[in-house]
Amino acid sequence: MADNRTITNNPHPQPPPQGGGQEKTSFLLARQPRKQKTHKKFSAPRLEAGGRGLPRAFEGVGFLLLVAALLLIAAGPLQDGYRLVVNKTLGYNNGSQIRGQFSAEVVGDLSAVQSVEFLADGQVFTEVKNAPFKTSFNTADFSIGWHALSAKIVRSDGSSLSTPERRFEFVSVEAEAAFFRNVVFPFLIGVFGLVFVGIAAQFLGMRARKPLNLPLGAQRSFGLKGGGICPRCQRAFSLHWWSANLLTAVYDRCDFCGKWSVVKIASRAELEAAIAAELAAAQPEQPIRPKSEEERLKEILDDSRFSK
Repeated sequence: MADNRTITNNPHPQPPPQGGGQEKTSFLLARQPRKQKTHKKFSAPRLEAGGRGLPRAFEGVGFLLLVAALLLIAAGPLQDGYRLVVNKTLGYNNGSQIRGQFSAEVVGDLSAVQSVEFLADGQVFTEVKNAPFKTSFNTADFSIGWHALSAKIVRSDGSSLSTPERRFEFVSVEAEAAFFRNVVFPFLIGVFGLVFVGIAAQFLGMRARKPLNLPLGAQRSFGLKGGGICPRCQRAFSLHWWSANLLTAVYDRCDFCGKWSVVKIASRAELEAAIAAELAAAQPEQPIRPKSEEERLKEILDDSRFSK
């Protein structure tokens, strides 16, 4: 036992001797995997996507915190509880690129504020001495390019502070038109193109589909959009989810006759009445009873009497 303690405390251990020492070394190596399993059991959970390490509720909270941080960044940084907010009144706003009429406002505890100076590139362009401390400006009054907007706040006790600068690029009409021409219009064309292709595919698919073969007067179910009565065949059918809404009506295809038309959204009573009308139309008509010889002679006598 003394030899073992000496070997353990030796900072430079000697190689194990041959024979019995080799068997001890093999025994220790064989126990190492069990030791690793014990450490793995108490290891911290991995923070991976998909909720392996964290519950999904914490992932949702993290997403909300990220959105809140982005909103605070968009509103501008705080300085002792005050920040400068710039909003569009009329014009063009594409992130940091702006053009037209805008408003600048100081947000925070305004009860202790005496006056506010609004600055552009360190130069005062307006001063407001009454709450709300808000002003308006037009980018046309400044040169085209990057500008730093800030506000100097003077408190009632004589102290002052400045909000962090917010940098904007005042652009020209040509730059705004180029953005719409190169970004907005191609995007809208692509969106409307996809919508047109989807509608065309639906029309072609519906034309190739055979009409629904449902007996007259048979009960049927109506979907989330309700039902309507086809103005062509007068049969009640379930409105499709992809039908075009027209306030109190839809543009839809009848499942029975296959015709497209504007169909009024019918109430449950109207649908039941239409189904009952189908059932009445499906009933065979009563055959006409042939007249007897006596009835025909009576008609002949009556006709001859009135003809005289």
